[in-house]
Amino acid sequence: MKKYLALIAVALSGCSTIEYESYAKAHAAAETARYKVLSDVAATGGEGSRVAAVMAMAMGGNQSTLRAPEAAGDTVLKWLGVLAPTLVQAYGITSNARVAERSSDNAAKVAVSTNDTFKGIAGLIQAPGAVTNTDRHDVYTPAPVVIAPAVPVIVAPPAPVITPVVQVVPVINK
Repeated sequence: MKKYLALIAVALSGCSTIEYESYAKAHAAAETARYKVLSDVAATGGEGSRVAAVMAMAMGGNQSTLRAPEAAGDTVLKWLGVLAPTLVQAYGITSNARVAERSSDNAAKVAVSTNDTFKGIAGLIQAPGAVTNTDRHDVYTPAPVVIAPAVPVIVAPPAPVITPVVQVVPVINK
């Protein structure tokens, strides 16, 4: 594992020191040439060109068009910054889909098991009036069911109950 980490570190760093030395030499040569031109203008030109040359040297700063070299690791990091979120989201969506499918399959298995259980229990329940075989409780033959036509029943209201009212009067002895 340590070998792989060392190999990755060397591959990402590459030969950036050689590139940077070349960059530094080119940058120094460009700046030297720039200042040489400005000093020639200041030495040979008129009053206005001298002032412009001195101002360009003083305020020009570093206006090099050379770009500093980029390490391979920087490029890799830029690409990872673009690709990593996309890959992570794709993995998350796929994982959630798998979880949902597994949950649905498990719910279906539970429903089938519950229905089979109730079917088995219902097969053991004897219907009213059923004829059963005492040797085998899993087979039954239902008795024929006869349905009699409904006969209207007339219900007479109950006779009124009369409750006598009795008044209790106290008797006082004299």
